[in-house]
Amino acid sequence: MNQSGGAIGYQYLDMILWNDIKNYFDDYAGGHLYRYNPKESNKRVKLADMEGELEDLGIPLAKNSVYALTVSPAGDEIYGLTYPDGHFFIYDISRGKFKDLGPIDHEITFHGPVVTTLGTITKKSQNALYSAVTAADKIRLVPKNEVVIQPGSASGPLAGGNLTTLCHLLGTPYTPHFKDCILMLEDIGEPAYRIDRMLSQMKLCGCFDGISGLALGAFKDCGNKSGIYKVVADMFADQKIPILAGFEVGHGRTNMTFPIGLEATLDTNRCLLSFHSAATTPE
Repeated sequence: MNQSGGAIGYQYLDMILWNDIKNYFDDYAGGHLYRYNPKESNKRVKLADMEGELEDLGIPLAKNSVYALTVSPAGDEIYGLTYPDGHFFIYDISRGKFKDLGPIDHEITFHGPVVTTLGTITKKSQNALYSAVTAADKIRLVPKNEVVIQPGSASGPLAGGNLTTLCHLLGTPYTPHFKDCILMLEDIGEPAYRIDRMLSQMKLCGCFDGISGLALGAFKDCGNKSGIYKVVADMFADQKIPILAGFEVGHGRTNMTFPIGLEATLDTNRCLLSFHSAATTPE
């Protein structure tokens, strides 16, 4: 392993391990989606070795297993993820049709609702997720209750995510650095003093050196928001960057999807985070 450039060594190991995983699925037809209707059952108790009344709905994606499933609030669609290619698919129950929306983890990744929450998030969040991974429209995020902590405008690729998770990466080969990026941060269940401690640790490690701007999502169950914003203001007072808070991003029922790695502009005058291109569809 290359100790002086450790990331190269780890990337090589990742590639080898990933190829091994992919090879395992070469001869695999694919995972099936099944339907079981209790009303049509013979009402016998089913044991593990008994044959059930299952209807085979088909294979969402060849050479992939079904990794996760949830149903829409209306009960008319099933959302799922596949493994190892990470495709997002929809099964239309009334039409009996699969729709493959493609890989969700490629050059551009997404921060948004996990599959297990798709049945409980707001319709606004569902529409935002669907639009982010399918539409040719440029994404625009507007904070619900905007707070301008530092004014200005800046551009750069969007990066970031959950503050606690990012802080836990310090000291690993994946220590985050956000130079020239617009950084988005959110968290849940962390009081202001912990937010202060994590931001301080990351700042001392140089993670925030040269960032272009800072956008703050939801800090659910983290106490008074004004206290969080005061911590952020003090932490970045020496950096003349735009800081805009109030984006509906994080762990609430309204959880807007945004692409990580895509060029965007943060403008506090317009209270807007706008992306320069569509996330998944070439223009």
